[in-house]
Amino acid sequence: MHIRYSTVNLPIAAGVLTLLLAGLSRADSIETYLALGDSIAFGVTDVTPISFGDQGYVRLYADFLATQGNGLRPNVINLAIPGESSNSFFTAVSALPLPPHDLLASVNLNYHGDASLSQDALLLATLGAEAAVGRTITNVSFAIGANDLLVFEQLHPDFFLLSPFQQQQLISAFAADLTINYITVLSQVRIALPDARLLLLNYYDPLGSSAPDNPFHIANTIFDQVQDEIITSLAGPFHTSVVDINTPFRGRESELIVTGGSHPTDQGYTVIEKQMEAATVPELSSVTLLATGVGTLMVLLKVYGKRI
Repeated sequence: MHIRYSTVNLPIAAGVLTLLLAGLSRADSIETYLALGDSIAFGVTDVTPISFGDQGYVRLYADFLATQGNGLRPNVINLAIPGESSNSFFTAVSALPLPPHDLLASVNLNYHGDASLSQDALLLATLGAEAAVGRTITNVSFAIGANDLLVFEQLHPDFFLLSPFQQQQLISAFAADLTINYITVLSQVRIALPDARLLLLNYYDPLGSSAPDNPFHIANTIFDQVQDEIITSLAGPFHTSVVDINTPFRGRESELIVTGGSHPTDQGYTVIEKQMEAATVPELSSVTLLATGVGTLMVLLKVYGKRI
């Protein structure tokens, strides 16, 4: 009995093998999760660690991402700086009452000792470096602005003595500046990463359990409303998901915030990460993103463009 072996077309077989290997390579490739922001994003609790920032909600969210998709934990790059404001994000210069920016940046080992480097400069460098080595940044989280409030309070200690009209003028100017800073960062991210999942976190009120007439509690309440309105207005144009951490912290401040401080406890970071999970949605293709977002973005730029 003779067995007839079919002839193998070597070029076709080689091509199929190449495609299979490429598919396996893509399935097993390491993706990157990029975190941006201030001390909460960096993972500060009752102490400020010196680390690469794979801690707090960033570590927990990276662990969650490991259960999704290809099952691999992403490469984590946390560029957040404790004490960062939306202005020092670009200038690397802290305003009073915040400590010097180079001191604050020195705790994040991602800055490799160059504490004069701004978070924005390192963001742009990171976007290029990850692309150069073939890693895809698939997830980005961003929150900024709480320290802007501290600067505002330093600049306007008489805020509650002003007329309602004067107060509204100051609030409007504050909101416009913060909005422009958000638009600048989100534009940089979206140009480089049109298909990445982008999460924008709001803030909780660390004085939520204090007396209703506490002026700092009132100031925090106003800020929370302003910042939440900003990120909600930008969610459509930049195809982001808003992560609400304000609501689950209300009434649980003593449990979720370090006693006598303003940063989350370990349980607080867990609550934040669970909100991030709930807000996680599939990535949108860059073509769809461009079609749905450009119109609204143009409106925003017309409104705020004169301030750039």
